[in-house]
Amino acid sequence: MTALVVLVRGVHSLLEPQAYQDLMEDSLLQGLTFLVSFVSLLGTGFGFVLASFERMAKQMEEMASLDGMTGCLNRSTTDALLAHSLERGRRDGAPVAFALFDLDHFKLINDRHGHRAGDDALRAVVRVVKARLRGADVLGRMGGEEFGLILPGTDAPGAQRLVDDMRRSIEQLALRDDQGRALALTVSAGVAVAASNQKLGADRLFALADQALYRAKDAGRNCVMVWSEMPLPPARPEVDRA
Repeated sequence: MTALVVLVRGVHSLLEPQAYQDLMEDSLLQGLTFLVSFVSLLGTGFGFVLASFERMAKQMEEMASLDGMTGCLNRSTTDALLAHSLERGRRDGAPVAFALFDLDHFKLINDRHGHRAGDDALRAVVRVVKARLRGADVLGRMGGEEFGLILPGTDAPGAQRLVDDMRRSIEQLALRDDQGRALALTVSAGVAVAASNQKLGADRLFALADQALYRAKDAGRNCVMVWSEMPLPPARPEVDRA
């Protein structure tokens, strides 16, 4: 717009050069030209500032919802989306599966191969899992080496098949540390499913999946357990789940 105004002003100066002999001389077209140029520049500057603020707001929103190291959603965002998925599942008459999984003996991986190798292992696991998810599925890092997986519209057999496929793929990863030493990975997982006619809250479903994960650890690790197939113990003892 500013370029067009300058062009018009240039043409006008050729047609009426007497109007530009004195910059302070009154001229309707000259005044309008200055006004339009000023408004155009002001609008361009305002648009630039607004676009910059929008980009900053988007970046801050992403930083607040993502785990910086793995790129997954963080714990608080995952918890909120689990509650939302359960509400939608009840409304749509569809089950919602939730899986908790973590890397077996992750502390030993860090101790033997270094924390950098441990971080690389976590990122490799995330890549494997994300490659098998649908658009509606949600992967979040719950803390440390533990991850949560929200699977809307998925029953217990479907969730078990998916998570077990992920487990086998992770076991087959060929990773090496900085010194070229092989790094073996396995994961244990617990799955819990909320039927659409159940009034399970997000905290309760999380607790059931956590109990199933504890059973998977107790069963020898590197396996998937579904809570719906076993009774819930009254209280989980404190055990080493690394």
